[in-house]
Amino acid sequence: MPHVKAMSTRYPSVRKIVESENGAIYVLPTYKGDSYQSTGQHVFINKVWLDKLGLKMPKTWDELETVLKAFVSKDPNGDGKADEIGMDFPKLDTSSFTWYTPYVLLTSTGITTTFNVSPAMQGIYAKSGKVSSFLIRPEYKRVTQYLARLMKEGLMPRDVLSKDASSFANECKGDGKKACVGVVFAWTARGGVGPELADQYVPLPPLKEFASQSDKSVTWDASGSIAPVVNNSITMSSKAPNKKTLFKVIDSMFTPDMSVYSWFSMKYAKKIGNKTYRIDPKKYSLTMQPAQLMASYISPDMKIEGDIDAQEQTEADKVYKPYYKHFDHIKDVIPVWTKTPQSVANRLQNLNTTIMNYAMSSTANWIQGNKNIDSDWDAYVAKLKNAGLNDQVKIWQDAYNKWAK
Repeated sequence: MPHVKAMSTRYPSVRKIVESENGAIYVLPTYKGDSYQSTGQHVFINKVWLDKLGLKMPKTWDELETVLKAFVSKDPNGDGKADEIGMDFPKLDTSSFTWYTPYVLLTSTGITTTFNVSPAMQGIYAKSGKVSSFLIRPEYKRVTQYLARLMKEGLMPRDVLSKDASSFANECKGDGKKACVGVVFAWTARGGVGPELADQYVPLPPLKEFASQSDKSVTWDASGSIAPVVNNSITMSSKAPNKKTLFKVIDSMFTPDMSVYSWFSMKYAKKIGNKTYRIDPKKYSLTMQPAQLMASYISPDMKIEGDIDAQEQTEADKVYKPYYKHFDHIKDVIPVWTKTPQSVANRLQNLNTTIMNYAMSSTANWIQGNKNIDSDWDAYVAKLKNAGLNDQVKIWQDAYNKWAK
């Protein structure tokens, strides 16, 4: 399969992502193109509101808090109502950290997150080659305390931790005419607040935890290497007849034309030259996007004009890229192709479930002010360790030692 081989040769990390622990490949991935190498974990702030209130772009947690207080108290959307929301984000999941989590603020403390992939979704991270769980780290405690303070001051919705995805989306986008949210966690501004309001928002650069902190101690989420990859696009039964023919069919899906048409749909993608395509902007006004799940490979020598999704996330990522220099991309990040042995899969799943259920319920109670994190912290840490957190960390440390190269 020449086109599949070309993809795996050009991007060996993509091959590593879909390899099993013994090096076998049972599924083929999609590679969406270099323009999608974006962290995806972006934070947007309403620049129109900042300018109207004469506020500067916040650089620290305290400065952001001051800005949020102004947002909710000084009617920046000008409708005469106290309907402004300071900060909004998707709900906290009980089983994992998901996309657009406010715990990306851990990067203010020097912890490099990778929230788009496991194991960071279960609180696992690496620093200087040592794997740990940030769930019991003082840095996690401080981020939680900060979020609890914002909640107490009414700077984010009371139900922010539990509202469903559609309610969150409707809250951020409103009626499409009047902005109601000051800071939102999203992939792009358009994705977060909708196309009608997106021009009001700009990316919020990574924040320092405190003013005297060194710039170089602040990092950012390092999920960019996995962002262009869909790791389970197509597979074939080992019992399928006419395998040679099927291999040709599969490889044809990775050709330039088929890749573009399957990713953007034939209705909205038009070939205008050799490996050059133009996307109809009408695609991006659709309520429901084309599925974008078929196997494909957008190679570096292809040119796609009008891919608004790629353009917007590339633009948003510019303020975060300088911070990628503040950490080692092997020693301070668990590579996305790191795998734990199948022999410990059940054990790890049970650990993940037990640990995350307790950690996230505790976290929600602290943020909402139902419990006190200072008085609970020692018992919380002890309970997570008793639940097997150290075993969870060791499993990932052993996997990291094998795969981090």
